[in-house]
Amino acid sequence: RRSVQDILAFILSTLSVPPITALAAYIIFLFLIEDRTPQRWIFIADIFIFTILVPVGAYFYLMSVKKIKSIDAEHKEERNLPYMITMTSLALGFIMLLFTDVHDGLKLLLFGYLILSLIVFGINLFWKISAHASTLSAPVGAFLFLHLQYGVFHPSFFLFMAILLIAVGWSRVFLKFHTLMQVIAGTVLGFTIMFACLSLLMVIL
Repeated sequence: RRSVQDILAFILSTLSVPPITALAAYIIFLFLIEDRTPQRWIFIADIFIFTILVPVGAYFYLMSVKKIKSIDAEHKEERNLPYMITMTSLALGFIMLLFTDVHDGLKLLLFGYLILSLIVFGINLFWKISAHASTLSAPVGAFLFLHLQYGVFHPSFFLFMAILLIAVGWSRVFLKFHTLMQVIAGTVLGFTIMFACLSLLMVIL
C-alpha cells in the first residue's frame, strides 16, 4: 500500500514534467509581454508544435517501441535520444520565430530553453542532472528578470515558486530518480541560463 508521501511525490513529479512547466512559462510570459493578438497566436502555434507536439509525441513513440522503459526515463542513457529530438525541435521552433515579429522576449525565452536543453544533454552524457528542476527553475529566472525591469510580480509569487521548487525537488529525490546534488545542479543551471539569455534583451533593445 502506497503512503501519503508516495502519492504526493508521484503527483508533484508527474505534474512538473518539463513539457508542462515549460508550457506554463511560455503562456504566462506571452500574456505579460505580447499584447498583439495575431502575434500571440503565432507564438502559441509555434510552441505547441515544436515544444509540445513533436517532443512529447516522440517520447511516447520511443516508449511504445521500448527505447524508453518508463515515463521517467530512469536511466540517463534512455534520455539521450529524447534530448536530441527536443533540441532539434526547439531549434526549428526558434528559427521559425525569427521570421516573425513576435516580441523579442518570447524569442529569447525559447532560445533560453534551447540552450538549456543543449547543456543538460551534454551533462547527461556523464551525469544524470535533473531536467525537472532545470525546466522549473528556468521560468523563475525569466520572471525575476521581468520583475527587476518592470516590477510585474508581487514578492509572494517568488515565495510560491521557491516552495514549488523545493517540493518538486523533494519528490524527485524521494522517488529516487535523482540525488539531492542532481536536483540542486538542475535548479541553479536552469535559473542561470534563462536569466542570462533574457538579459540579452538589454543589449538587443
